[in-house]
Amino acid sequence: MANNYNKLALIDLSQVKQKFVWYAVVTQFNHEESFVRNVVEGASGTFLQDYIQQCYIPIKYTKEKVKQKDGTWKDKVHKVKGCYSNYVFVKCIMTSDVWNFLRTRSGAAVILSTGGYPTEISPEEIEKISEQQAPEGFDADGAKEILKKVNVIIQGVES
Repeated sequence: MANNYNKLALIDLSQVKQKFVWYAVVTQFNHEESFVRNVVEGASGTFLQDYIQQCYIPIKYTKEKVKQKDGTWKDKVHKVKGCYSNYVFVKCIMTSDVWNFLRTRSGAAVILSTGGYPTEISPEEIEKISEQQAPEGFDADGAKEILKKVNVIIQGVES
């Protein structure tokens, strides 16, 4: 049985571009934020921080004013995952070390791949997803705080 598990983990990285590219990681149910926390903490202070640049959690936050029974108003924040539930997008240079690091982090289920090759997500697609998932109902400062929560910069190097 263990032998079959190892075969499932094989991936061909020979055709992978050696530059920062977005990849999708499917996480276990409701583990998006803990997966990102595990990636940041695990890569911090190691050579991996040079290969993993950014993590993006496509969660939409909305804020609305709700009238309470006593007549006062209260802000209520909703988390809406929608069709991106359990996804985290990671911008990295995919090497065998990064592949093994990401797939073995607590909370990870699978890194999307097609035909044995990791599936690249285009920057345009990430931009489209982030526009769809933009926070609603927040002032500028509130929106910035939410964006820091879902778009974690691990490394400041731009590709």
